Amino acid sequence: MEPAPDGKSLPITVVGAGSKWRPFSNPKNVVRTESRPEGVAVFVVDPWTQRWAVLGRGAESVLALADGTRTVEQITAEVIASTDNAHLRSPKVVGALLDELRAAGLLFVSAAHHRSQGLPVFLETEPQGLHLEITNACNLSCSHCYVSSGVKLPDELSDAELRAVVDQLTPFSNKLIAITGGEAAVRRNSLDLVEYCAVERGHNVDLYTNAYKFPRKFAERVLEINAIGGGRVNLQVSLEGATPATNDAVRGEGVFEQVLKTLGMFQEMGLNRRTQLFICITKNNIHEIDAMIEIAERFDLARLIFSQWEAQGNAADTPWESIAPTLEEWTSAGEKLLSYENPRLQLRGNFFGDLNNGRDGRYTLERALFPKQLFAYNAFPRVSPDGWIFADQLWVDPEWSLGNVRDISLAEAFRSEKFREHLANFQGRGERIEECSSCQWLELCGGGHPGHTLSEYGTIDHKDAFCETRKYWFERYVDSHVERVLNGV
Repeated sequence: MEPAPDGKSLPITVVGAGSKWRPFSNPKNVVRTESRPEGVAVFVVDPWTQRWAVLGRGAESVLALADGTRTVEQITAEVIASTDNAHLRSPKVVGALLDELRAAGLLFVSAAHHRSQGLPVFLETEPQGLHLEITNACNLSCSHCYVSSGVKLPDELSDAELRAVVDQLTPFSNKLIAITGGEAAVRRNSLDLVEYCAVERGHNVDLYTNAYKFPRKFAERVLEINAIGGGRVNLQVSLEGATPATNDAVRGEGVFEQVLKTLGMFQEMGLNRRTQLFICITKNNIHEIDAMIEIAERFDLARLIFSQWEAQGNAADTPWESIAPTLEEWTSAGEKLLSYENPRLQLRGNFFGDLNNGRDGRYTLERALFPKQLFAYNAFPRVSPDGWIFADQLWVDPEWSLGNVRDISLAEAFRSEKFREHLANFQGRGERIEECSSCQWLELCGGGHPGHTLSEYGTIDHKDAFCETRKYWFERYVDSHVERVLNGV
């Protein structure tokens, strides 16, 4: 069972509550005692359920005894007997703390009940869609391309084989299919596949493009497909900065101006509200974030997404650490996203270390669930142009392939022993990483993204490059809510 959608505890029915109830709390709760001029507050978060509370002094003593073996009466007596704090020598005060903890969803009937209320960092799910690479051919040769696109592969999937892969998803189930390459637009009949996915099979489609000299007839065809298919097709356009100097250093001379021409064409045709801009952030362009936002606003785009390079493909010899912005630059960019308000433009970015606690999969200070990295390994499986199945987009090494769609189905791939081994390996990696195993936040991030880690360090048994970023945002959430409570907000 998943956590309650509002972050509160699900109802607990306890037969013979009171002296007979033996409350259980997570022994891995993160407890922070904050002493401020305004007062003392104890912030407690259960990393498994993401529920939390800001409580008064003594909450940590009560939690430490709530191990599922002691009754409420026993806990109360032990707290009173062991404390030197006069504040906790009253059964009424201890009882009030227990009531607060229970109301906050931090006390459970049993360890099993607690387990049912949360999710692990690494989990499996039914595929929510597909990342379908329909060709390796591309009209650009970007220095950060994670699959080294450029030349068509000799054994790329046929049109019929691509449709057969799409057919493995339940039709009209609103899955999301990202059609990409290479450059999807250079493949003959690529828009026929888009129409098949959106109209014949009833899925949402993101068509990825570098937008370099994007044919107007393709844009017109997208409009036609949306007209008959209920508006299921969106476009994702890539840039690498807000100026020709920063963008073209990565994508090639003259690309920036051509992309802006394409965005202008989309705006003229009314496709701009179906378009999102995708930009990889490095130390070379992070100073242009405001200008990038201005570009998205100028063309009235629907969404702007910030990401980062992976040391794979053309960027295999470019480790993230060599091009990464400073921690202060990275977190400042995240603060900008948090404070940005424009109903016409959604800003998203990996400035939060893959943490999320919002309904839309983003980090927010406002939602009642504490932020956590939830990595659904096979939520959006990747199928390469020649048919190899990967459980996630970031896996490009053949070693991580689960098989080929010409030989097995997606369902068979995710029932395979190899997939189970991958998942078990991820779930145990945090304990194998010395620094992570002793970290209070481990159950909230699991050591970070194994794909990022593998590309950067050559092994998954290493914390990822965004560890300090996540710690900043964990602390940011705690501080924000402690301040609110102490200031009576």
